[in-house]
Amino acid sequence: MTGDDDVSPAWAAVALAEIDQSRAAVREHSAWVGRALIAYGMASVVFFPVSGLVHGFWSVVVGVCWGVFLVSVLCYAAPRRVMVRGFRALYLRATAAWTALWLAGSAIGHLLFADRVAFWVPAGVVVALPMFAAAARTR
Repeated sequence: MTGDDDVSPAWAAVALAEIDQSRAAVREHSAWVGRALIAYGMASVVFFPVSGLVHGFWSVVVGVCWGVFLVSVLCYAAPRRVMVRGFRALYLRATAAWTALWLAGSAIGHLLFADRVAFWVPAGVVVALPMFAAAARTR
């Protein structure tokens, strides 16, 4: 194109259709992001309370299972290159909040509520909230 005179309504319609098609493809191929964040949140709901309630050998088993889960999420995410706009910043904020809640919950739980299911289970839900909130934002 050499100038504004070359832009016809038909050309503009084609360009807008291509943009819509690209947006739809990004939405379709980035749906994995929400699934991965929900899986991370669900795993936190399970692993956080269990990690605070088990001891000895079972503590090691839970740690290994958590590691296997993390590696499986990385393997799931690695080949998927398409992400929604702003995902990296959203993920960093969610991960920072998740980490702070996990550390604070672990410290408080082990110091004040050792072996009390009434603390660890609700705390597991609270720890998972940043991941669920981030998953909701990706929709």
